[in-house]
Amino acid sequence: MQRHLLMQLCKKRKEKKLNETQHGCFWGLSKACSVIFVLVLFTYWDGQMHSTSDDLTKQHTCTETPGNTRILQIEAIKTLLEESPDILPIACGGGGIPVARIPSNPQTLTGVEAVIDKDRCGAKLANELEADGYIILTDGGGIWQNFGKPDAREMKRASPEYLLGTKAGKKFPGSMGPKIQAAIDFVQNSKKDGAWAAIGDLKDAAKIFSNEEGTLVREDVEEGVVWREAKGAAGSQPKQSKAPHKSG
Repeated sequence: MQRHLLMQLCKKRKEKKLNETQHGCFWGLSKACSVIFVLVLFTYWDGQMHSTSDDLTKQHTCTETPGNTRILQIEAIKTLLEESPDILPIACGGGGIPVARIPSNPQTLTGVEAVIDKDRCGAKLANELEADGYIILTDGGGIWQNFGKPDAREMKRASPEYLLGTKAGKKFPGSMGPKIQAAIDFVQNSKKDGAWAAIGDLKDAAKIFSNEEGTLVREDVEEGVVWREAKGAAGSQPKQSKAPHKSG
């Protein structure tokens, strides 16, 4: 039903554009060069969720995001990309809304108290869309070894096997760890040859595509890792972000 409605919207939009004298108008929104669809996605939590909360003054804790999740409204995104490629869908913000199926009635969904990791959710979305690449933008650069120390150095390229073997990011499960794992998951689960993921600073987004900045994660990396050359005493150190951004 949702896919059908979106296809009808896209069809009407195309017909409207043909009759518009002012380029970019869309249903009364004049001077708009493009349209952004913000999709509220429901992420299916297929499993048991255990949580504890001693009292209202203590932090509520949940289990980590399970591996067997599904994006229930993936077809809506595919429809927008196929029918109106000039539309920019924004999806998986915050990981989506976690829901689970009621065992006695599998067709019915119910909300669950859980946190869906946005990096892993983004990787899953990229895989299901068969994207060529998956970029994670941060405020502290790419993947670093010995982050914050005098001998810190940034990876230019790294293979999933190298990152897993060195346990990159494992010391920082609340910051860089999930981002590195999401990049690994996308590359290893991709059906496309030469699939890549990248982690880098938001301000360097344009340069990440050419690997001038950030860290590129892909299978075919000679010896598993290529280190980025130091840019001088000041430029060789990672930018200190507000939140802990470390890789190990």
